Amino acid sequence: MTQTQAQTQARAQAQAERGALDTQTKANARQRPSQDNVLRLLGEVGMMAAGWGMQDKANAIFDAVAVLRPKSDVPHIGKALALASSGHLQECLSYLEKTVLPIHGKSEGVLCVYALGLALAGKRAQSQKIVDRILEEGQESWARGMAHALQEPQ
Repeated sequence: MTQTQAQTQARAQAQAERGALDTQTKANARQRPSQDNVLRLLGEVGMMAAGWGMQDKANAIFDAVAVLRPKSDVPHIGKALALASSGHLQECLSYLEKTVLPIHGKSEGVLCVYALGLALAGKRAQSQKIVDRILEEGQESWARGMAHALQEPQ
């Protein structure tokens, strides 16, 4: 094989490899999860961290979600649930009352977590009022499901 043939073959091989890489890059781009799925997964990881007692890591994850979705109630719900699951009920309720409810007070998810925190803190009457409101007016199916679970037995 002459030097020219070897150079031609090397160029052809390099071009084929670049083409294969371009094809792989395009395939990877098509398989990339949506931002919503990534944020949902981050929320789940944050809750796992909280469940394993890693409150600082859970808060860092929820802070990251808040940066990506500043108007979302999801990171606040996650932080509140993480506080409640780690036994910090008063801190959870305080966080919800002072920080979250003034901004996201109409969010059924926030209200459900607030009702849960109240119930766990022994404030069943307050919790039940919120639960009844969600059951009467709620539109989000998961929030209604949580409200049913929190409902006082009749």
